Amino acid sequence: MSDSGEDYDDGNEEEVMEPLTFSMQKAAVVHRRESEMNGDILVEELVRSPSDKSGVIVRRMRFLSNLELEQTEVRLIKVLRSDAPKKKLPGSARDRAATRTRPPKPVLKADSTYLPYECLQGMLISIPLLPDWERKEVPDHDDRAFSVREKLEVLIIGLAGGMLPRFLRFNFPNTSVDCVELDPVVVDVAREYFGFEPDEKLHVHVADGVEFIEKAPEDSYDIVIIDANAVEEDKTLEAPPPGFITHACLANCAKVLRPGGIMTMNVLCSSPTYFQSILDKIKDAFFGRICFLKDQAEDADENYVVFALNHDAQTWPPSREELSRRLTVLEKQTPPLVALELQARVDWDGSGRSEGVEG
Repeated sequence: MSDSGEDYDDGNEEEVMEPLTFSMQKAAVVHRRESEMNGDILVEELVRSPSDKSGVIVRRMRFLSNLELEQTEVRLIKVLRSDAPKKKLPGSARDRAATRTRPPKPVLKADSTYLPYECLQGMLISIPLLPDWERKEVPDHDDRAFSVREKLEVLIIGLAGGMLPRFLRFNFPNTSVDCVELDPVVVDVAREYFGFEPDEKLHVHVADGVEFIEKAPEDSYDIVIIDANAVEEDKTLEAPPPGFITHACLANCAKVLRPGGIMTMNVLCSSPTYFQSILDKIKDAFFGRICFLKDQAEDADENYVVFALNHDAQTWPPSREELSRRLTVLEKQTPPLVALELQARVDWDGSGRSEGVEG
């Protein structure tokens, strides 16, 4: 980037840095992409101080239609290219030999051990909430043993920068993930600027999430995560879009889940009454078995992560103490998840009823 004067290649040229006035931290726009659905999509990069020698680049995605809301954040680290094609170098043999001894030009790669925001971290609690979770000792080293099931099949509605699916694939290699994103421009920006790379077990579908769930075969997934933002001007419900909280869509979510599967929904709602009505609809579709976490970040507003079980299990959800024990095991497999256990201890409601709502 031109502002730092550092010599690395992120695959993009002639990017213009623009100051941001809506960011909480000093940042600049490094890319702007037109989108018919979300207005312009902005890629902002935090400006590092001259004394910062870490080499870590932090990027965020914002939509021009809602500048106050960060869509995602990624930490990019510089790595040496191992797949760069060899080129025939001009000059004498001595010149060519000297050129080959120069270190290769570094490129930026997304840090797959990093997952931003408490709400995204909270969504991972879906894994230890599965009823067939088997608690067992895990060695204190990075073997990434999978202690819940041999493999998981996960559906994620809403891509942003692809941080959640990337984290799942890195920390749980036997997990298969389908991502659904309505806006093809978001997919392009995620791949070009946020290090999102689909593979044989990580697929992205450009489609309407409600329609995708409706058409998906029964018993297809162990976990369905709905993490999509509404584009309507009504700020009472900023996530998810209203189409995901209809009785029909929630019934379809239950249909595509295997028995004992978990639906996880990111809900950003400023009205306690409205939020309670969402909880009641989810309870109707999922045997009354729901629970939720509230994001405790200072700037989180009324952000909740709601979990629903596709089974009438009398012992679900687990107690706060049991969930804490399960998270301790999970944290040994995924070191970045330390915040999860703390979050569960701070605010865990297994009653399916939000505070301050009568009834």
